[in-house]
Amino acid sequence: MAANDEIIRNFSLYANGKKFGQATSLGFDQQSGRELQIIDGKVGGISQGVKTTQAQADSIVPFGGAPVLRILQDYYNSGKKLQIGVGSIGGQIHKIDMWVQEINYKAEMKNGTTTGTFKFIGGEATQVG
Repeated sequence: MAANDEIIRNFSLYANGKKFGQATSLGFDQQSGRELQIIDGKVGGISQGVKTTQAQADSIVPFGGAPVLRILQDYYNSGKKLQIGVGSIGGQIHKIDMWVQEINYKAEMKNGTTTGTFKFIGGEATQVG
């Protein structure tokens, strides 16, 4: 592999430290939480906000035979956080503790995939690689 080749990794989902699925399609947003401060009709500065993240997976493939939908439904019902590993272009990996905010799914028994929309919310991402 050439030095300039980019590494693209799947987005991994973890429950209790154990990988249970890979999102093959995931949107990932980071917000700074900052807001402009208007003073006397002009911008006087910017507030220091709290960083947050949002993710939306449209296709999750089970890892190691894990029951993806049941795991996500349990986390949704309990309000407990799970960990999402976001593998970015260039091999940069972020891990984020997130909560399941919304589940809208369609399960395909024939090929073992669960598709739909799974939305997650959380705090600041931690870069681990």
